[in-house]
Amino acid sequence: MSRHVCPFMMRKMIYPWIILTLIGTAIIGQLSVQSKFSVAPEREMDLISDWDRRPYAIYSRDSLLALRHLPTLPPPPFLSDIPAELRRPTRRKRGRRGGIRNRLRRRYTKPPLPAIILSNLRSLNNKIDDLRTHARYCSEFREASLLCLTESWLQSNAPDSLFEINGFTLIRLDRDKNSGKCKGGGICVFLNDQWCRQFTVKDTICDSNVEMLCLTLRPFYLPREFGCVLLCVVYVPPSGKASIAAATIADHVYKLLQKHPDAPAIIAGDLNHCQLDAVLPGFYQVVKGETRKDRLLDKCYVNVKDAYGSKIRPPIANSDHNVVHLIPTYKSKLKRCNAVEREIRCWSPEACEDLRACFEITNWDVFHDQNSLDVTTSVTTDYINFCVQLVIPSKRIKIYPNNKRFVSKDIKEIINRKKAAFKSKDMIKCKQLEKVLKNKLREAKQVHRDQLENNFKEKNPKRLWDNMKKITGMSSPNKLIVTGNELMFANELNYFFCRFDSSSHLSDCENIINTINLSYSDRIPITVEEVRGTFQRNSTRKALGPDHSSALILKTFAWELAPVWQPIFQQSLDTHHIPLAWKTSHIKPIPKKKCPKEYNDYRPIALTSVIMKSLEKIIVQHLNRQMGGLQDPYQFAYKQGRSTEDAVVALTHIISKHLDKPNTYARALFIDFSSAFNTIQPNLLLSKMIKFQINPYIIYWYFSFLTNRVQLVKVNDTLSSPITTNVGVPQGCISSPRLFTLYTSDCTTNVPNQFLFKYSDDSTLVTLFTKTDDGSLYQNDVDWLIEWCDNNYLIINTGKTEEVIFGKPPLQLPKVKIHNSDIAQVPSYKYLGVMIDQNLTWTDHIDFTCKKIQQRIYISCAD
Repeated sequence: MSRHVCPFMMRKMIYPWIILTLIGTAIIGQLSVQSKFSVAPEREMDLISDWDRRPYAIYSRDSLLALRHLPTLPPPPFLSDIPAELRRPTRRKRGRRGGIRNRLRRRYTKPPLPAIILSNLRSLNNKIDDLRTHARYCSEFREASLLCLTESWLQSNAPDSLFEINGFTLIRLDRDKNSGKCKGGGICVFLNDQWCRQFTVKDTICDSNVEMLCLTLRPFYLPREFGCVLLCVVYVPPSGKASIAAATIADHVYKLLQKHPDAPAIIAGDLNHCQLDAVLPGFYQVVKGETRKDRLLDKCYVNVKDAYGSKIRPPIANSDHNVVHLIPTYKSKLKRCNAVEREIRCWSPEACEDLRACFEITNWDVFHDQNSLDVTTSVTTDYINFCVQLVIPSKRIKIYPNNKRFVSKDIKEIINRKKAAFKSKDMIKCKQLEKVLKNKLREAKQVHRDQLENNFKEKNPKRLWDNMKKITGMSSPNKLIVTGNELMFANELNYFFCRFDSSSHLSDCENIINTINLSYSDRIPITVEEVRGTFQRNSTRKALGPDHSSALILKTFAWELAPVWQPIFQQSLDTHHIPLAWKTSHIKPIPKKKCPKEYNDYRPIALTSVIMKSLEKIIVQHLNRQMGGLQDPYQFAYKQGRSTEDAVVALTHIISKHLDKPNTYARALFIDFSSAFNTIQPNLLLSKMIKFQINPYIIYWYFSFLTNRVQLVKVNDTLSSPITTNVGVPQGCISSPRLFTLYTSDCTTNVPNQFLFKYSDDSTLVTLFTKTDDGSLYQNDVDWLIEWCDNNYLIINTGKTEEVIFGKPPLQLPKVKIHNSDIAQVPSYKYLGVMIDQNLTWTDHIDFTCKKIQQRIYISCAD
């Protein structure tokens, strides 16, 4: 009867030490028929333990139930003597139940990617009982989304009913006569019914080199960025040709990806000696370890990075291949990136008309202060921003990282109506909205596709390039700069960008300016039509500057705001004074590399006022008119009708024309400058502007533009302390590239058979030789350029400056030295995006282009 007492007590007792006490008492005492415990006197001495001798005890049912109400007591000392085998295991503490496997167990029916069991069975018929046992009692098999099995050894006359597994659907590919063998081989896929019931067999292959089963799966749950799952189970026989098998697999996979470009493609199976890394450049092999003895034969390739983790498990029955458990480690975009909450303006036609009326009835003359241009500019800008905030309604929205581009506001409204109908259990309306939603999605996808395709037909390189980045996934959102102390990092970066300010010559600039005489005849008038045209040509995609002025407002209300800003622009040019708000710039550091390690790995991009950029466009137009006939003919940047193609063609034409002559060769020195824009000295630039007889008003205006500039570095959402600088021109301003070309316009060569090609800060020194020339004198032909750079404070980066020798020189030529550093001689160089090799065969450029195509569009170029 004691057998029935212990379970009852274990169910009812709260405190473990009380349970053990009662068990010891039951052993010592005798159990009465009236539900009382007792022990026979003749057995008492045998049952009493050596560690405790307890008196005779009797418990009634009421007394046992009353034990639950006892206060908490410390455990008795005899509990420390309980053997480890009998101790109750402690419960794992909260906060330690994470991990990939535990997450998969909790959501095994809704994983982001299918959990896969991969194995080479070597006869499914002999191991179906073991497989059913695993699927019933082993959680890894039972909760797997797919069981991918190779070498099933099934024949076509064997019905599917013999190999059914409860909860799974069988999809099989048996070996046929086309393979050249009648036995062996075969592929089986068991599809978990709780994960997916909708599948389509897209293609099957069975020949002497490869057996392949291709499926498209639409499970009950997938992350929004995936439309379906592409599964290719592969078996490559040991006797098959690896190159033919790899080409066949890649061909069929790419055909599937053309129809489903957003789908994750999974290639799993026994590949034996076949390698797919060369033919599938965008795929990742995820199986780690040995699957048969000391070799890795069972592999899995996925076109999604960090998609799976693998575990090697024991083989099924007497199979000679280990089981591979592929655990999905992929995190959806919704979980990887937080939703961005933004406040947007609702620019409805009615709101725009109200704002236009507000601008029209405003008396703008009250804002003009003849004594202070800074006050006028600040008050006018603040008033415009105030009117926008007052008239244009705003709302806060959330932008999720997995949003589709073609999903419009109308589609979202239909989705919300469908959710409301489903919540109200109106199934008839829900089905009607489902049909409407399908039609709307189909139309939206077609419109989005037509827009992308039309960008290829238009003669607009910018739209074409943006289109290519969208299709290939090259464009990605700007990543945050990860650092410990953002404020400290921003201040240090700001000091680094202003490191050339120690060579400032502000007093020399003032002396140069004082020598210029201004006359009213040199005054440049700025018209309202000129300002209005500049506003209308503004790009609405420009980022906001420190004054928060918007290019959208200037472009939309150009007719109303052009008369407001025209007198301010004219006053700025006449008084050669630029308001401090316009000279203030927020520096946004853009990483030059994926993983920047030092400050020099960041490129400083200045965000200035949009209104200031509009004024710069007007000033640059007048500057270009005066510089028209004075520009260097070998400067190809920022000229109408000139591009990088002209620079590359001119350079290669001169070299190839020279090499057509016998006994000739050429040397090209590709020069790289360190922070070229940040090293411009205003005193030298002003002197060169005077030399070119630039309008004095423009010279005075640019003196104000280049001196006493205030810059702050913005790291994520943190601004550094402001620094005033008098050296360099900010990268990102309209005038900066034009000023740099003017700064380097006097850098020309007088050496015979020598040419200096320039495209902004990309300079190339080409020298033509014959085999009778003394090549040792080439260093003297380069020293003039080094001396000019030193005199103009331009720093040559000797680590990135390289030289290419074209043709066949008679002897080994000595390397060029720049500041006691040897310049590397390379067989090819990437110049303005084009790989130029020493033989001018363009082989390196073709290979470089093909590799980029493989990476972006996944086209396999077979040798």
